[in-house]
Amino acid sequence: MTRLAHSPVIPAVSGVDALEGFLDSPTESCLLGGLSVIALQRALTQLIAADIHPLVNLDSLSGLSRDRAGLDWLQAMGVTGLVTTRLSLLQSAPHYGFLAIQTLVLGGASLVDSALSALESAHAGLALVAPAPVLGRLDPAAGGVIASKQHSRSAGV
Repeated sequence: MTRLAHSPVIPAVSGVDALEGFLDSPTESCLLGGLSVIALQRALTQLIAADIHPLVNLDSLSGLSRDRAGLDWLQAMGVTGLVTTRLSLLQSAPHYGFLAIQTLVLGGASLVDSALSALESAHAGLALVAPAPVLGRLDPAAGGVIASKQHSRSAGV
């Protein structure tokens, strides 16, 4: 979380080729998704060598089991955070030392309160909110990460 305070924008990278220009950027974290487990391993090696904390979108990976063995492997590879919609994985994340980021897919502002309740029950550290039309002050094509109910309110939710 300290790194997020210094560099609150977390770029999302899909594919190993997209890492080339990114590795020299000033960001301290990177969200990886849309990769096979083999490509993920290469990307993790590159990010860690560049001192960039890797976060992984579990819902968009292929070839990695979503169980204890998969989480053990991610921990051994140096992953520092997980993004997922799956409650069981979010609840397991702290045991592995991962920052847990829950994906909340909202169809409208009326779903915000129930989504925030789900976030609290998952014990996630942050939430990735998509789509962002519920974040009134942001571009409707953007997504956003919130840390608390107060933060969501200040973002216009």
